[in-house]
Parts: sequence; structure tokens; C-alpha cells
Amino acid sequence: MSGTITIAAGAQDYETGSGTYTDTLTVGAGSTLNAYSTTTTANNLTITDLTGSGYSFTINAGYYANLVFDASEALTGTVAFNIGLENQPGATGVTTGFGTFTIGADTAQLSTNTTIGMYGTSDTLVVDNATSAAYLGAQVAGFATTDAIDLDAIGYADGDYAFWSQTKAGGGTLEVLDSDDNLLSTIAFSGGTYKTTKFVIGSDAAGGVQITYLCFLSGTLIATPAGQTCVEALRPGDLVTTIVAGVAVPMPIIWVGSRRIDAASVQDPGTVYPVRIRAGAFGEGVPSRDLLVTQEHCIFIDGCLTPARMLVNGRSITIDDTITAFEFFHIELPQHGIVVSEDLMTESYFDSGNRALMLDGAAEECSGQPMAAPLAVARADVEPIWHRLDQRASVLGYRPRRETVLTDEPDLRVLLDDGRTIPPCWHDAAKQMFRIPHGTRPIRLISRASTPADVIGPFCDDRRRLGVKVEKLVLWDGLNDAEFPAVDFNLPGWHAGEDQARWTDGAATLHLPDMADGSILDVHLVATMVHAAASAGGAA
Repeated sequence: MSGTITIAAGAQDYETGSGTYTDTLTVGAGSTLNAYSTTTTANNLTITDLTGSGYSFTINAGYYANLVFDASEALTGTVAFNIGLENQPGATGVTTGFGTFTIGADTAQLSTNTTIGMYGTSDTLVVDNATSAAYLGAQVAGFATTDAIDLDAIGYADGDYAFWSQTKAGGGTLEVLDSDDNLLSTIAFSGGTYKTTKFVIGSDAAGGVQITYLCFLSGTLIATPAGQTCVEALRPGDLVTTIVAGVAVPMPIIWVGSRRIDAASVQDPGTVYPVRIRAGAFGEGVPSRDLLVTQEHCIFIDGCLTPARMLVNGRSITIDDTITAFEFFHIELPQHGIVVSEDLMTESYFDSGNRALMLDGAAEECSGQPMAAPLAVARADVEPIWHRLDQRASVLGYRPRRETVLTDEPDLRVLLDDGRTIPPCWHDAAKQMFRIPHGTRPIRLISRASTPADVIGPFCDDRRRLGVKVEKLVLWDGLNDAEFPAVDFNLPGWHAGEDQARWTDGAATLHLPDMADGSILDVHLVATMVHAAASAGGAA
């Protein structure tokens, strides 16, 4: 079928048929063509001619759209080709997936005023034009794992490889070279952080060069009775393989949730970077290839479930801070279960009241369903597992970890209201004494501070920042003294009371009464946190 699509300036057009169409496109300034299917049958649309090419316009290749742009007219305006994104009547900016956008053989060279966005799941950019394949011209945005760039105009050969040049502002340039270091293709990326070692150059179905990025999270393979399936392809009603008392049992999915994370938008990015479990980290072929999960996702080992973050050893299991934006999926079963991810046993979605995070809604109560196995987070349970996995990392040949020298010296000081900090005039292991200068007041207790999970080991499930554990303060004014139990200090910088004492976070606020000249402040300590010996003192 063929025809003409005419879109007025600023207007939206919706091409939602399932079939094959060849059309001439007439665009007005700021117009948008949306091509997508309302079913899983592809919407094949080819644009052969363009009128109004000097205008700025947008083409969205959305859900199961296979859109070929093969117009020879030069694009002199600002043009956006978006894959995996569509506007629908009454809804704009809907991200979907399985969209394909092809730059046809007759397409004019694209300019830097053109962007190609890859915003859905499993998006594909195909370049059939030899000139554009060698130098794309347009800026690519949003390229992620499960996406692919197929340079069909360039034949693939063994030894082809990628080289990435990152810019500080984000984005950069990807070069594809052959085994003799001859440049085959140059593609500019307008944003994102990538690494050369994570680009994979292979052959696509047409024998051309295919560019992908190492799979993570949304590319995870889940065992099903029909074989392994990417998690993002699973739907409610599909069967997955669960492990019940060591036996494989099929179980239906009742809900699939997903959420996209951008570490740059999080106050503490270190808490959201995914955990990378290297192939073979748990045993021969377990997992069968690198597996990436969220830090709280539980691994089934020794009959218990343990959060992945507690098993990180910096060698075979790491926090991957090179992945700054990603999409993760949850699959929920009729009951919490053990599923097989890349041949490693992990948990299915457990309803702890966080379902709304995937739905962008309000918090909700958890379902109260029982866990498939006991949760193991106590140090006594996790530390032996951690050491066993760390020993396997050595067997696999990972570089030995550099041991850190620790000290429990707190470097305790008092911050005065005139901005000075003073050291103790006398101290032992249990008490430190400070002489308060005339005309000043102590306003903060300063010390070194660190996090047990970072310094002692991730198997220690304590992520508080700890300085010193204080039993009480005693203020001496001549022959008089006044005691102030730490458990009464409900002030900034003090953790919750425990064992008639409180930990500071390294900068604990003090509210003490007026002092006479020559007052002495005694700080009675129960414990001090250990720190790397080279660490600096706490901040005021």
C-alpha cells in the first residue's frame, strides 16, 4: 500500500496500522509522525519522499514499528528520529520497545542538527546507507543494553573492534575499526557514559557490523520451561522455572514491574549502582555469564537468601559504578520463589511495599506473603559465605585485594563556637578530657568516622556512618560536676540509643549549659569505630 502522509505545522499524526506501507511525507514546522503498532504484528512503514524538508520535525518509531526513512532530500532543519518512543492520542512521550528505525540506502547524509534517540527496550537502529554508516552525522542519544546499531552497509569481519572516546560533559565518539586499525565507522553520542571494553562488535543477520553494549539487568536471562528468556520479554501468565526443595517447578508470572534508575539524579549514587556477579563467581558456570542485579536483590545460597551487596568482594563480585543509568525488572509469582537467572538461583519479586516505585504511585502496604527461604543478613551467617566466594575469586585468577591497615584512633576533638577545634588535654581508652577556653562554648564533638560495611566488610550489615560510641558527658566546673547521659542526646549527629549509649556520626551536636572559666569536659567512651589508618579526621 502507498499514499501520502501530510502533517500540518505543530500537529501530530498517528500511523498505527499493522501491515506494509510506502508513503510520501509532507511535514510542517514542529510536526510529529508517530508510527507504532497496537498489537505485536509489525507496522512496516517506508518514507520514500519528503516535502518541507527544511522544516523541523520529529518521527517516532514506537511499539513494533519498523520504520524505514529512505528520502533523498537534505534535512536542513532540526530533526529528531526517536526509537521506542511514541505520542498517543491524549498521551505524549510514551516509552515502549521493539522499535526499529532504518536509514535507507537513498537517504541523504544526516547533519549534526539531527538526533536519533533510543528510548525504549530492545531498540534497533539500522544504517543501510554507506555514507552514513561510515560517518553517521546525526547524534545518537539513549543507547543502552538490549539496543543495537546495525551497520548493514559495512560488512563484518573477524577482528573488528570498537574504540570509545568519552567527553567530560557526557557522550563522546564511538569508532569501529577493522583488525588492521582502519576506520570503518564514526558515530557521535550526545550523552551517557560508556567504556570501550563494554562495546561488543559482531555480525547482524544481514552480515553487517552490529554494535551492542554488554547486557545488564534488562538483558538478564531467566530460566523457563521453554528455555532461557530475557526478563524484559516476560509477561504475566508466562511460566518460569522455580526451585522448590531442589526440584524444578514451573510457576506462572502474575505481575511484571520495571523502573529506570539514573544514578546522577540520586543523592548518594553509590547506593543504586548495580552489583556485577562475574561468570563462575559461585561455581563452574554459575552464573553462566556476568549477571547484574540491584544491590538489595537476594541470592539463594546455603539454603538462605542474602542481599547481593553483602557478597561484594571487589574481585568476582563488584559494585559496577560505570553503569550510571539502567532499567531493572521484577517478576512476581503467586508466592515468593527461587528463580534461575543466568544459571544462578536468585529470588523472585518479594512484595515489601515497594511495588509503587515501579508504578510511580504512592507507597502501599506489603502483602505479608512468606519468603521462599530464610533471610540471612547476620554477620555470623554471611561472613563464611563471603570468604568462600572470595577464595573462589583467587582460584579464578582475580588480582589479590590490597589489604587495608586499620586503626581505632578516633582523633576526637571539640568544635568551639568561635570556630576553633581543640584536642583533648588528657585521654585513655575510656575517657577523653577537654579544657574549654575562657569565653567559649563546645558546640560539636568531632571525630573520624566510617561505615562498618565499608571498613569491616560488606558482610557486616551496618551502613551507618559511625564515629565514637559515647556513654555520657561530664562537665566539671571547679568542684561541681554535671552528668549528661548520651541516651538523652536527641540531636543532629547522634544515632539512636543502644546499650545506654549512642554512636556519633563523626560530627555530633552539643547543647550544654553555660560554663564557668576553666571548665573541663569529660567524654566517656564505650567504643570507637575502626578506620583506614590513612583516613583524615572528621569534618566540622
